[in-house]
Order: sequence, then C-alpha cells, then structure tokens
Amino acid sequence: MVIFIDENTAKAWSKKEVIERWQQLFKGTLLTRQYCRGEPLAHYLEETLTNTVEEYRSRLMDISWFMRLLNESIARQANQEDNCTGRLSDKRAAFLLLALLRTVHAGFPAHGSSLSKPSL
Repeated sequence: MVIFIDENTAKAWSKKEVIERWQQLFKGTLLTRQYCRGEPLAHYLEETLTNTVEEYRSRLMDISWFMRLLNESIARQANQEDNCTGRLSDKRAAFLLLALLRTVHAGFPAHGSSLSKPSL
C-alpha cells in the first residue's frame, strides 16, 4: 500500500474545509461546529479557532496519526468480534491488519499489477 500526502492541497484548504474533513472522523469542538454552521463567533475566539484548525490540518496530513486511528479502529472491531474489551493482542492486531491490507490490495485495478505485490 502506498500513502501519498499532498501537502500543497491540504495547506490550501480553507478553515471550513479542514473542519468538515475533521468532522467526518470526529465530533469536533463546540467552536468548530458553530463556525461550520455559520454562527457568529466572538472576535476573541478567532485565534482559538485558527489554532484548532491548524492542529486538525496537521493531524490530517500526518501518516502516524492515520495509522493510530487505523489501529484503534481495528482494535475496536476485533474486540467487538471477540466480545471483549481492553488492549488488542499483537497477534490479533497483525492478523487484522494483514486482512485489511489484503482487502485494500484486492481492490487495486489490474493496471497496477506491474508493481511488485507484497507477500502477506
């Protein structure tokens, strides 16, 4: 699997675009939700909003952050399947990650077949 971060595009997103992308993954803050609804914000909250948006933008461009979310999602799914709670075992996590990678890899178009396929 290849992950490409297009920093130029991400840096060009407006405040609203960053917040909307973040809110596809998370709830966001009361301030960011108010901003997206077009509600007026007190002038003293502008700096807080800007800082929050830049933190969101940074995380949306961070592969480590993406992997953390992916692992958390896999752990939650596995715990639900196994009817348990707590940390995911390394063996179970590896198994689920391999299953996910196989699924993603199987979805690649045939013209990508010239690339060497990883052995899973």
